[in-house]
Amino acid sequence: MRNIVVASTIAVCVAAACTSSDTASDAPSYTTVVDTAGDTIVIRTTGDIASADELSVTEVWRTGDPDGDETTSFGFVHSLAVNDSLQVYVFEGTTPQLRHYDANGALLRVIGGKGSGPGEYQRSNGVTVLRNGRVALWDAGSSRINIYSADGEYLEQITPPVTGYGTSNQSLSALADGRLAVMAYVRDTSLTREALGRIAWFLYDSTGSSRDTLIQPFFGAPPANLVSRREGNVNTAGVPFLPRAVAALHPGGFLVSSPSAPYVVHARQGSAPLRIERMITALPVPEDERSQRREQLIYNMRRNDPAWTWNGPEIPREKPPMVGVMTTLDGSVLVSVSMPSEVFTPDPPRVVEGEVPPPQLTFRSRTAYEWFGADGTFRGRFTLPRGARLHAMRGEHAWGTVVDSLDVPYLVHWRVEGPAGTR
Repeated sequence: MRNIVVASTIAVCVAAACTSSDTASDAPSYTTVVDTAGDTIVIRTTGDIASADELSVTEVWRTGDPDGDETTSFGFVHSLAVNDSLQVYVFEGTTPQLRHYDANGALLRVIGGKGSGPGEYQRSNGVTVLRNGRVALWDAGSSRINIYSADGEYLEQITPPVTGYGTSNQSLSALADGRLAVMAYVRDTSLTREALGRIAWFLYDSTGSSRDTLIQPFFGAPPANLVSRREGNVNTAGVPFLPRAVAALHPGGFLVSSPSAPYVVHARQGSAPLRIERMITALPVPEDERSQRREQLIYNMRRNDPAWTWNGPEIPREKPPMVGVMTTLDGSVLVSVSMPSEVFTPDPPRVVEGEVPPPQLTFRSRTAYEWFGADGTFRGRFTLPRGARLHAMRGEHAWGTVVDSLDVPYLVHWRVEGPAGTR
């Protein structure tokens, strides 16, 4: 049996003060349909997002002093976590330091310090806030997870038998049920050889005992990479704009995944499978950009093998609709979508005298996310400021980094808001 409900696409008139023409002009540029396919809930949103329907990103505060000392300036923000009071824990990778900021961006304390002793660390694979308010830091240097109180007091350490190493700023996550998840490449043949080299999330309880393993799904065969071999050295590179499977761990303990083309996201709504579908217009890859990216790849691969020739798929002429996927602290789904290419003038490359300068890319794209609630409903699209990177989000609050014109990074708190009908 098929049950279809068309979601409202007209903004609500307050106190009957708008006319029919006002209502029509306020109608969003998309429609949403809720459907079922067996036991799967399907939520399908169709239509490109008009600029008038974009959610706004407003800066609440930023912190960072490029002329300050090692506790006030930033070199590289690797990972970030937020507690229920909107206080922020940041691992600054250059120093390195685990810093604790209040809800207004003021530095409260530096937690621990560089080293290998109790509560110390060398480099981070991720930081997260546990359900009880404690803070966990995965120290990649000592292969252990340090546990601190909310105020930064060192409490204990966990040494889970992780079969790999972290791969991103979300390599350590706390689940809603109290379990702790670490993301790593599969190195263990007990999980079947087909899983080797794939990303997995290893779930542990509070004592560090293994509870489950979630392996990133593939949707068909992974796209082939370019390969350059010479005298035992192997260099591989992905082909730009080829669709690649993406996945993220949800706080509910399941994976949110997609092939990235078509725009289909697999998740869950309670105990039921949930499929989020989007129908949007494909974006072209400018021919000049294709040519520049090809020249860059050839240049890099021939640094390993001067006789190398292209040995993989061609660069597509259309961008995949999706770039990546992440989840928010309260269970929403954020889809990073492809954006139009924009021409810019890059800084000249630094070249050693006598060397051939590398080909330069004169195209770039903004970073934009489409926001879906935990139930799969479409809440809107927002675009980050240029040079910004999103690390975490809860409700309308978002945290990340932004770099200025001199590439100096700052820690930033934004508020994501938008027109009626999109939230």
